[in-house]
Amino acid sequence: MLKTGTWRNFDCEGFRRVMAAAVPRYMLPSAKYFRTTLLPELYDAVTSGMISVLATAQHISFTTDGWMTAQCTDSLLSVTAHWVDDAWQQKSALIAACPIRGSHTAANISSLITENLEKWHISHDRIHVFLRDNAKNMANGLRDAGVPSVPCFAHTLQLCVKRGLSSQRAITDAVAVCRSLVGHFSHSTLAKDELSKIQATVPNTPSHSLIQDVATRWNSTFLMLQRLIEQRKPLVL
Repeated sequence: MLKTGTWRNFDCEGFRRVMAAAVPRYMLPSAKYFRTTLLPELYDAVTSGMISVLATAQHISFTTDGWMTAQCTDSLLSVTAHWVDDAWQQKSALIAACPIRGSHTAANISSLITENLEKWHISHDRIHVFLRDNAKNMANGLRDAGVPSVPCFAHTLQLCVKRGLSSQRAITDAVAVCRSLVGHFSHSTLAKDELSKIQATVPNTPSHSLIQDVATRWNSTFLMLQRLIEQRKPLVL
């Protein structure tokens, strides 16, 4: 059986027999060839091309943030470049998604930013600004790297709304109950199917799914509550 998503696909005897029968003249490359030759050559070619493209931009703005996902246990620092080309078309390119080794100190962030600017041959006089969140380590790291930066307005607004909501105990309790209710339907297929059946029996009620909010996006909490109000009749039946 093929193990999808791993290099073992190319070394699997069953897969090789299938390819030998389907395309007898084709010489199947080894996994080592992809790891040590093809992918490095492709990476070098794309990097060289991207450096040439960035060289045509007189001024470049950047967005940067630290993040991690369940699929990647490393903390990553992403840097995206934004510029306007000679045809006045807005362009952007992700130029870094590199792991942050050790603590997320200003020194580590500054080092990563500097390394990536040097890697892509971007001089400081071509940097317009870095857009970042309000974390002190990020602000200090960009300052130490010698680049101008401003906090993201959306993130600032998120902090304001979150602080305002958290100051009202009644609101936080109500949101917690709503979040738990939506979570029940999000994790139970049977509950979701039952809700769909009830929705079909309630007049003038659209068959919409409930919305699970994201803690770092205040508008998603608003949308979650709005959807619960819309579906209040099916939910109480």
